[in-house]
Amino acid sequence: MKRILQVLIWTAVAALGAVALGTIAFHRGEPINATWFVLAAACFYLVAFRFYSAFISAKLLALDNTRATPAERRDDGRDFVPTNKWVLFGHHFAAIAGPGPLVGPTLAAQFGYLPGTLWLIAGAAFAGVLVAPITLTGPAMGAVLGLKAFSVAIIGGLSSGVGVFVGGLILGIAETVTGYYLSTGYKDVPGLVLLLLVLSVKPSGLFGKATIRKV
Repeated sequence: MKRILQVLIWTAVAALGAVALGTIAFHRGEPINATWFVLAAACFYLVAFRFYSAFISAKLLALDNTRATPAERRDDGRDFVPTNKWVLFGHHFAAIAGPGPLVGPTLAAQFGYLPGTLWLIAGAAFAGVLVAPITLTGPAMGAVLGLKAFSVAIIGGLSSGVGVFVGGLILGIAETVTGYYLSTGYKDVPGLVLLLLVLSVKPSGLFGKATIRKV
């Protein structure tokens, strides 16, 4: 009976999230109730926490509560400091809430409500798991990747999905060639150089289209 109840509860949560995302997807026009975004995010994160996170922690990362955290292993009183979990949660929340009002409307204006919503929700759930194991542990371990993603989007063109894909290929090849023939210490230079060149020659990106709107 308990098992059946759990299945029904999680099915209802998943269904509610699907309805919220469907409402966002099929909504036409600018005004839309923000409750749908909250429901979509909450249901998605609950399902991801219950199933995806449990699978990752048990099968792939084999998490152990007795294992020392980086803050404990590298306690230096500056970048790595053992902190109460609620204080840490507050820092995470503040870091997310700060750029949220800026990033959200920008994504919605460029790509529409649904792509922007999926990007934010799915990215928060999946990106950390993909990035953390291959990146050196540190307080700013996502900063370099965020700058690379920004460069790729600007180089390819924010309004073009193909452009972002091609921009990623260009940046990846440029960094690989630079690291092979020069030094791995200069791998981040091509991104900055390409970004400045594209902004100087074609600000809308290689595949982006400049639009002129009359106000």
